[in-house]
Amino acid sequence: MSTFLSTANMVLPMFLIVIAGYEVRRFGVLQESVAVRLNNLCYRVLIPCSMFRSALRLRFERQYLWYGLFLFAAFLITAAVLVAIVPRFVPDRRQAGAVVQTCFRCNIAILGHSLMVSVCGEENIAPMVIAIAVATLACNIAVPMEMTYFSGDETKGKLTPARVGMEFVHNPLVIGTALGVAANLLGLSLPVALSKPIADLAASATPIAMLSVGLRLDFASISGNRRIIAFSSFVKLIAFPLVWTLAAGALGFREYELATIVIGLGSMTVTIAPAVAEAYGCDGKISGDILIVQTVCAMFTLFFGVWTIRALGIIP
Repeated sequence: MSTFLSTANMVLPMFLIVIAGYEVRRFGVLQESVAVRLNNLCYRVLIPCSMFRSALRLRFERQYLWYGLFLFAAFLITAAVLVAIVPRFVPDRRQAGAVVQTCFRCNIAILGHSLMVSVCGEENIAPMVIAIAVATLACNIAVPMEMTYFSGDETKGKLTPARVGMEFVHNPLVIGTALGVAANLLGLSLPVALSKPIADLAASATPIAMLSVGLRLDFASISGNRRIIAFSSFVKLIAFPLVWTLAAGALGFREYELATIVIGLGSMTVTIAPAVAEAYGCDGKISGDILIVQTVCAMFTLFFGVWTIRALGIIP
């Protein structure tokens, strides 16, 4: 019972902020357009500051290399399997392309990172830092390929190693991590005049990110396709993290490495999923419906996931 209550104290405050964001929008205090700007602020400034601080204190170990390779393979294998099986359940190719993305692309940078800090403490999120960088690279490769395959739309141009590399190195999360790693390796110690504002910005990432998630919830927009939405939500929130958590445990990964998979891979799909689907000629509407349902369901599945790994003694 004590584990259940302590887990509730860690997880529920974040989701109460999500609910607060939903109510703020429902009563007209803020509009959905504000959520887009807040999300952009988190993605480009606040979370990179947090990534920088985490990387600055990161203790480099050989196991992190194998962990990163494992996660990279997990994303690409999952994407390939989904491309093969989703059309059996979703005959419309435009819908299938959208569904595949929502089944493996995670909101690991915003929800995953924020929840990991809350549950494990900022000093223990080195595996999450690795996971965010790996997820960014893997999704930069997999998403354009699967979207183009299903939609047949090649107007975005051919996917080349140079294009993937450019998108990767220009990602704000990667830049923040790289700067932190460089400062770490050089043994730099930031003066208080720099470290204090960076710490304050990093601390504001979680509440603002969760408020942004709540502002985007719009249940009135959901219509039909319940079977497809249920399939995507089950794969994304339960099957995807469960399979790779068990695989990671079998390969010897422990503690916060497993927690990163449960929390990071178990988060809902990214908030830009509808826009990305539409940009590649796939079904953005069903992506939006899936995002809303996954966001609500993730409040329960992530709580149960965190409670389980704490009850099993995987993390304190």
